[in-house]
Amino acid sequence: MEQNIASVQAISSTRYKNISKASPPRARVALRVGVTGHRPNKLQSADEQLLRHQIHTALLSLKEITTDLHHSARALYLPEPPVLRVISPLAEGSDRFVADAGLSLGFELQCPLPFPREEYEKDFESEDSRERFHELLSQATAVLELDGSRNTSESPDLESRSYEAAGRVVLNQSDVMIAIWDGDTGEKGGTAQMVTEAALLGIPIIWIESGPPHALYVRLQNGKKKIPWQHSSQFLSEQIGKLLAPPQPKPRHGEKKAKLDLRQAYFSEDQRKFILGFVWLLFRNLAATDFKKKTPTFQLKPFEQAAGNESANSQQLSPSLPPAVLNRIDAGLRNHYAWADQLANCYSDAYRSAFVFNYLMAAFAVLFAFVGYVTHTHDFNPYESYAGKVGSIASAAEVLTILAILFFTVFGNRKRWHERWIDYRLLAEQLRQQRFLMALGRVLPSAPGVPAYVSDDDPNNSWVQWHFRAIVREVGLIDAHFDHNYLTAACSLLKIEGVDGQVSYHTTNAERLERADKFLHRAGYVLFSLAAIAGTLHLLNYVLHTFDHDGQLALYLTLITVVGPSFGAALTAIRFQGEFERVIKRSHAMKGQLQQISEELEKCRSATAKPLSNALSEIATRGAQLMISEVLDWRTVFLERPLGLPA
Repeated sequence: MEQNIASVQAISSTRYKNISKASPPRARVALRVGVTGHRPNKLQSADEQLLRHQIHTALLSLKEITTDLHHSARALYLPEPPVLRVISPLAEGSDRFVADAGLSLGFELQCPLPFPREEYEKDFESEDSRERFHELLSQATAVLELDGSRNTSESPDLESRSYEAAGRVVLNQSDVMIAIWDGDTGEKGGTAQMVTEAALLGIPIIWIESGPPHALYVRLQNGKKKIPWQHSSQFLSEQIGKLLAPPQPKPRHGEKKAKLDLRQAYFSEDQRKFILGFVWLLFRNLAATDFKKKTPTFQLKPFEQAAGNESANSQQLSPSLPPAVLNRIDAGLRNHYAWADQLANCYSDAYRSAFVFNYLMAAFAVLFAFVGYVTHTHDFNPYESYAGKVGSIASAAEVLTILAILFFTVFGNRKRWHERWIDYRLLAEQLRQQRFLMALGRVLPSAPGVPAYVSDDDPNNSWVQWHFRAIVREVGLIDAHFDHNYLTAACSLLKIEGVDGQVSYHTTNAERLERADKFLHRAGYVLFSLAAIAGTLHLLNYVLHTFDHDGQLALYLTLITVVGPSFGAALTAIRFQGEFERVIKRSHAMKGQLQQISEELEKCRSATAKPLSNALSEIATRGAQLMISEVLDWRTVFLERPLGLPA
């Protein structure tokens, strides 16, 4: 444990600044302990007192490890004590043993139930057991009643699938699993299946044998080896440390030194009052002739206020969802999302404005250089003649323009504008998708894999994923009853705001960028064509001497041949740097796929078969993964495109 604590101390040695101004919120340390295990019919030979002692030993060790790591990593999290939480369905036997031990040690209790509580309590034969069930529920900070069913006329395995669904919620909400198990394979949805799935998900498993002497082990992630408890402390500490500490940056392939990640920069951000990257907004709207449709505003609302307006809109879109559920989701995710989303917008606009500015100013530098050259080669006195003064101003403007290009390129790269945009946007999109999945008691799966050539920048091994997972662990389960009204309301929210809203966004985005792309494409052709015509006229005059006897027209023709290609190249470079064509194709593809998901949600909303939550969660998860994949696609494109000098 000491070795892992030292590694966390090294990671947090550079402490974040204590800033009084508004800044992105940090998460609170949380550890979630799930339970799977046998019921009393398979614990008949158990020594209950010894079994409870072993459970207490395991939970106490987890508590001590988490507390020690929190002390060493205070700079990474909120200073409040860790949230320690048991996730238990409260079945008789193992589930309740772990719940009892957790509550005695100060753990929270959260309970996913396979059925509504009135139906689930039919599993418990004695009145004392039912009373204990309700007593434990009253101490839980969240109870999620799934819409399972025992109606075998609909499906013979419907009851077992209902228990399986509850077990999957436990897995989805767990960082460590305690399994009270005899080691044998069992029925679908039983302990053996949950242990196998936990191992596949990489969840550390504390295995307590269900029979005396209730030996205690830690099973390795491959599920084939086990470590005796007395030798497992270091392994558990390392596993929990991986959860609590962000991954240390590693050098990219072919590089010796690792680039620092952006977690410290993120938590040091502050509230912006104005949009610094207004050049991009003006240029995009001008190119797309979009001023009448949407005039950009340059003043920013407070980030959290803007997110509050979105939350109020969500309640209007789905008034049937219990306000307590929406309030819990907002309390856990809203401010985190607000900061990540608004900061991503700020750095996106700054990065895009910088490359638009650089390319356009490079063309203007050519224009200024030409004017300066012409005026100075005609023997104008720069201090006496008007033309000479214009030439001096043009030369000065050329120098200033070049210096401005250098400044914004160096400054933007040093401030890592494009990396901040990419990281913050991924964090924001994950939080946005989690908002919808949380209403269904689910957690966003890990991001899809990335191509091998960018594996050094896999988001699953980044500070972004670490922070997102920390937020999710802290928030935990919602308190809800999955009846038909609730699920149809959640389906409506997901469809209208989550999916249809993105369909509308991609439709508008594709239309706007298509207009801008056509304008840039045509403008480039026009400018190069004008240069070709001017050059042809200039050549004809030089050969035939049929016009422009005083040389004035030749001067303007030369100007067009010099400046036309410069601005044409600048517009073409902006078009390719901004990946207009690729973004348009992606938006069209996303629109089509999201419309299919919207149609599935519409069918799901009108469905009556149980369990509806399983079908709805599957669609919601698939939609979330689709939208995260879309973010990862442009992340891959832009990751290797820092600001560069126009050349």
